[in-house]
Amino acid sequence: MTVSDGKGGRTDVGDGSAADGGGGRMSATATFDFRVHHVLEDNRYVKSAVELEGFVNFLVNLLDFEESEIQDEAAKSMSLIAGFLSHKGVLIGAGVIAPLIRVLESGSELGKEFAARCLMKVTENSDNVWSVSAHGGVPALLKICTSDNSSESELIAQSCGVLKNLVLVEEIKKFVVEEGAIVELVELASSKDDIVQIGSLDLLQTIAYRDSSIRETIIKEGGLRALVRILDPKSSVSTKTREVAFRGITSICSSSENLISILINYSFMDHILYFLRYGDISVQELALKAAFWLCGTSEEAKKLMGDAGFMTVLVKFLDSKSIEIREIAAEILSSILIKILYDFCKGIYGNMVLIPADFSKSCKQNGN
Repeated sequence: MTVSDGKGGRTDVGDGSAADGGGGRMSATATFDFRVHHVLEDNRYVKSAVELEGFVNFLVNLLDFEESEIQDEAAKSMSLIAGFLSHKGVLIGAGVIAPLIRVLESGSELGKEFAARCLMKVTENSDNVWSVSAHGGVPALLKICTSDNSSESELIAQSCGVLKNLVLVEEIKKFVVEEGAIVELVELASSKDDIVQIGSLDLLQTIAYRDSSIRETIIKEGGLRALVRILDPKSSVSTKTREVAFRGITSICSSSENLISILINYSFMDHILYFLRYGDISVQELALKAAFWLCGTSEEAKKLMGDAGFMTVLVKFLDSKSIEIREIAAEILSSILIKILYDFCKGIYGNMVLIPADFSKSCKQNGN
């Protein structure tokens, strides 16, 4: 079986007739010869290969092959093809979903990883979600994501990615929650592996989106504490993981004064102040945005930030080369200053104190 590169050249990828299930074990191994995915990794050949009669069906059949190396290579090939938007429909038409899930359930670790990667691509934008669900994909993915599973980090992260696509459908999200996924994902969020943390945190945020009851469950199961722990300067995590954790905190806490108080009790404010003082540029920017969010969410937080010494630290950001950083710092400073002045005046004049509407704007314009 050969494919054209569109420039007059041709590359042999074997003969699909070899995988006939008879005496073809060695024949199929020799035929596949680990060359197919090399062809598919070259964009010049993919279109020709996919359009070749019987080629995709040949690969789909190999997903159920007994020999693990052949199965792994077939799963990898499926993942490569799925990376092309125009070819996803061909895979679905060839019935790729069911065998991919069988690989997830009983394949090798490598095969499972490629199967999950392929499923993540074909379920983007909630495409083919019900097909995955109908073939038992959701329980298979949840099993991989359990905290006591011995799966490799990459596989867990990929499985979280597939579930993130699936839970956009309300019925599937409900099933995932009822199966106890929240507890498992909170456990994974405490993993020492960055990609596992990021995958589980992304999935948690997607599940909790616009659902107050699920947010309450996440908090009850220790999710908020786990998120704040990731922001602890003592935690050896990447800036990317801290960014995802911060997004999770803002999503879960929203504008609840009560939850902000819980955050402060978990030393969230102390972590922000530390990174503003000692963090590198990327972490400082994240800390500044966290301070901005906190300041705009809670009046009590503004007072505590003033007492904790945020103002003296924030002043140095007014000289930043970044206009955005200067504006954020000025906004936070003006908010804290207004709160301090208001409380001071209120202590003297009582509830008769009114702050002029343009005072905040004046503070920002004259921040230096």
